Amino acid sequence: ALEYALTHLGLPDFRPETIRAKLPQLLAAQMDTYIYHEVGEIRQKIFNRDHWRRIIGAYPQTTVELLARACKDLLADTHSQGSLQRMIQTRNKVGLALYAAFCDGLLRELFPEIRSAFAEFAREERWELIHETVAQGQANGRWWADVLMDNHAEGLARQNPDWAQARIEKQLATYLASKQRPGGQIR
Repeated sequence: ALEYALTHLGLPDFRPETIRAKLPQLLAAQMDTYIYHEVGEIRQKIFNRDHWRRIIGAYPQTTVELLARACKDLLADTHSQGSLQRMIQTRNKVGLALYAAFCDGLLRELFPEIRSAFAEFAREERWELIHETVAQGQANGRWWADVLMDNHAEGLARQNPDWAQARIEKQLATYLASKQRPGGQIR
């Protein structure tokens, strides 16, 4: 994906000095990504700011906090006014390639479809495939937001945030081990 982005920026090779010369174009290609990520964060209502802040505050420096942050980023990027939708609207191949190349950490685990979709896109340049993939990413983010909010609420009702943390971490571990799309319940 990174090679695709650099090639579409017009780089004849990938030496540091060549990349440095094209840095302004590279940054320009990413400007919309940063701006529309923030727009998506503000506009998405699935994982609202108050719920998110309560979860971040209740589980600081834990896997649950990392999951909540990745989930919020996924919902922002896949929102109808988020960065990925903007890339689709503007046909920003470079931005899409850079997103796929640098989608890492827990975000990559929550949205594994983006890398394979981009690999196919690089061959065929079918934007409808990316649109469908973004819709799946939004569904993934929605599911994880529900997991976080529902388990946090249940932990509060039980007056046992440790229970909620353990439950969320178990669901995440099971998902990561199975590599299946989210949606199954853990008893």
